[in-house]
Amino acid sequence: MSEGYYTRRLKETGNQVEFHFFEPELLAYYREHPDYDACSSHLYGNGSMIQNIYWGRTERNVPCIAVLLAHLCGLSPKEQDRWRCSELDDSEKAKVDSRYRSQIIDGDWPSRIISFEAIFLYAREINSIFSGEGDSMFQNCPNTNMLPDFLMPLAHNAERSLVRFAQDLDTFLQPNLKLLESRITNEDHKEKAKIARSMGQTRNLMRLYFEDSGVMTPEISDGLETFKRLSKLRQQSAHTLVAAEGGKDYREVQSKLAVDAQAALKAMLVGAVIAENAPDDGYRNFVLSLEVE
Repeated sequence: MSEGYYTRRLKETGNQVEFHFFEPELLAYYREHPDYDACSSHLYGNGSMIQNIYWGRTERNVPCIAVLLAHLCGLSPKEQDRWRCSELDDSEKAKVDSRYRSQIIDGDWPSRIISFEAIFLYAREINSIFSGEGDSMFQNCPNTNMLPDFLMPLAHNAERSLVRFAQDLDTFLQPNLKLLESRITNEDHKEKAKIARSMGQTRNLMRLYFEDSGVMTPEISDGLETFKRLSKLRQQSAHTLVAAEGGKDYREVQSKLAVDAQAALKAMLVGAVIAENAPDDGYRNFVLSLEVE
């Protein structure tokens, strides 16, 4: 029996973790298979199986699917030929989107994210607006695809865990005061900004930035109140947190804080795009279109 294309490729390179990229339409064939299961981590077709399909994007920001070479070798020679016909050319310069390394065999690009992911994505996109000047708004936000460890539901429904989360989130959202002050042009605002920076009044300085840029909205104003609330919460006991937030337990309070924080950052991202006259960006538009759960 003849070997398939990807089996031969593996013998040539020996690289089992080499990614290959394909047109998403290829998944339609598998959805018609009688063994198809949208909740499974595998795809079945013509007696063979493939597993762990990831989302990728081309250099032109077009969605595609990615599969490891080792998994492609699990297909029959006939199935390997089917995949080969839909493989993208190297000139597309496709890459795996590591934030969505999860099963996507339902054939739909992810359209939902949780609040913790939204906090990270919005903060990172705000930073990208200023990155051309070698600076960033949120300097504690890593420029990677890895979600910071604290941005997840509490492992323990305990007072100490909630206090630590509030502290970490407040630190994560501390803005670059020097950058904010440098963007303010109105003379009256400049003097106020200088005072605010010297006194470490982060929320006041952020408010001055958005007002000076003419993009202040009720949503941004509410967001600044959320930041202010976070700063106060980290100094209170968890019992006070629960009472102040009206929650029944620590996890409920954390969830509410995360929802409010992501809403604040989303409003600020929209404002920063206008304030900095940032060029249209396909990925940023995609991030803003995601539904937050």
